[in-house]
This record gives sequence, structure tokens and C-alpha cells, in this order.
Amino acid sequence: MNTPSVTTVDHEMELHQFISAIEDERARIARELHDDIAQRLAVSAIELRLLYDHILVSEPDLREHVLKVYRQLEELANDVGGLSRRLHPSIVRHLGVVAAIRSECDNFARFSGSLVHFECHCHLENLSEPTALALFRIAQEALRNVAKHAPKATVQVTLERVNQVLRLCVEDDGDGFDPEHCPPGLGLLSMRERANVCGGQLTVHSKPGNGTRVEAFIPLARGD
Repeated sequence: MNTPSVTTVDHEMELHQFISAIEDERARIARELHDDIAQRLAVSAIELRLLYDHILVSEPDLREHVLKVYRQLEELANDVGGLSRRLHPSIVRHLGVVAAIRSECDNFARFSGSLVHFECHCHLENLSEPTALALFRIAQEALRNVAKHAPKATVQVTLERVNQVLRLCVEDDGDGFDPEHCPPGLGLLSMRERANVCGGQLTVHSKPGNGTRVEAFIPLARGD
């Protein structure tokens, strides 16, 4: 029976610690955004609305300008709230990975203009938090890559269980690329590291003119 080398174990521990540190920092930033900046923006928007209500009707230009700034501030507050949720997706913990990925697909479609289909035919209520978060982050990063390299593409996101392995697939019908001649970016490296930490692997299939398919295969942990 082969046993993992000390170097391999140390590398896996370093990856785990690195990703944990990233998630901790994201959670800290998300709390700052939600508890401080988002709240201050909301209060400022309320005060601006009150100012608008006290401006005389005889000053239509001023009223219109204040209303415009109010709407911009309100939109900014909503954007900050959305950024906070993406940085620290509590929905993964509270509602599960399926609901979290579905919500991410809906938000991506709303803001990108892409058509996104999400399918999941398995029940994953008892999935461990590290595995659930890894799946969510991989889906999130894969969608971010679609927005960057294949805007307006149609996207198919599939999450399924094959025996004791979870398969997450994010596939688009964009222009595609040649993986052999395109060095992997930080997003792809991050997805691979998250899959590796969970004992899985990530593959990318793409050809110029034939879209891109990102697949993560993550074994179910004991108790999942």
C-alpha cells in the first residue's frame, strides 16, 4: 500500500492553510463592507431622500439632481451588499451548496446578460462545509472566467453525484481557446488548488471555436 510522501502531505497542508487564510480574510472584508460601509451608504441615502422631500417644488432642477444622486447612492449600497455576499457566501452554510450555486448562476445571468442553465439532480444537505465551499468557489470562478473571456455566451452548469464523487461542470459556447498555448491564470490555479485540497481534481477542455468546459471531480468525504 502506497503512503503519501512527507512532501506531498506538507504541500496539501500548505494549500489548506493558504485557502483557509484567504477565506478568513474574505470573511473579514465582507463583515467590514456589510457592518460599516454598506450601513453608512444606506444612512446617507436616507438622509439624501429626506433632503429631497424638503426641497421646494419650485426648484425642479435641484430636486431632479438630488434624486439622481440618491438613486446612484442606493445602487452603490446594493452593489456593496452584493460584493459582501460574494466575498463571504453565508448562503452556503445556511441553505446549502445547491441553493448557493443556483443563486450565483441567477446573479451572474442578471448582471452579465448571459443565459445560464443550472441542473442538479442529487441531494447534498449533509455535505461538509469545506467541500461545499470548494464547489461554490469553483463555480463562482468559472462563471467569472466566462464573463471575462466569453461574454454573452450561453452557460450550462451541472452538479451531480456519480457514485462517491461529485462532478461540477461549467460549460459555455464561447470562442474557446487552445489550453496548450495559453498559460493558466490565477483563477484557474485557484480552482485547481481548491479541488486538490478536497482530494479531487479539475480539468479544462477547450478548442478555438468550440467553447470551454471546466469540470471538477471531488470525492465525498466520510459523513457526506
